[in-house]
Amino acid sequence: RGDFYSSTIQDDMGNFSFGSKLFEAPYAELTANGYFFNEVEGELSSGTLSLRALVDLSDKTTVNVLTHLKYQRVQKLVEGGMSFKEANTQAQKELFTAFGLQKYEDKDASSLSIIGGTDESAALIAISSLLIVARSEAALTEYLAKLCKEFGDNGAFTESTRQQMEEDRNALAGQLSAVRNHVIDRYEEI
Repeated sequence: RGDFYSSTIQDDMGNFSFGSKLFEAPYAELTANGYFFNEVEGELSSGTLSLRALVDLSDKTTVNVLTHLKYQRVQKLVEGGMSFKEANTQAQKELFTAFGLQKYEDKDASSLSIIGGTDESAALIAISSLLIVARSEAALTEYLAKLCKEFGDNGAFTESTRQQMEEDRNALAGQLSAVRNHVIDRYEEI
């Protein structure tokens, strides 16, 4: 209670930090809104995207596509009587399982960054690329809203969404080395 954190500031790499703000609880809803680097196309987006996260401020936290996808699920589980920690852990396991990445279920999605150089970073890039492939910013926003609703309600995606993800995986399969090069080039540039 009463810890100081900083106000939101975005740097050139898309990272956010906090200036002096007093939070009454260790948990907060964070929202990141802005342009993003499309690792599939290798360019900055022409439109903005908003991502949300429920986080424990005592941990190092980031807002990313995974925290956005589990936001509604965590919220629903907390409203159902779970503690934040229990809800976050369950939502995390369900989310990584939904993407076939169970080996990362013990990693907190809010601590992952695509520039971390770890296997977890690669998993984040893979999921982000899977969601972005062949979608405009508007289509991506609409798709994310659908995924958040499905996952929030059930802790899983519907069969039709899983089929869409399989089609997206197939579309992305031939572009993996380009995605890798785009990410490396982007972060060397900035």
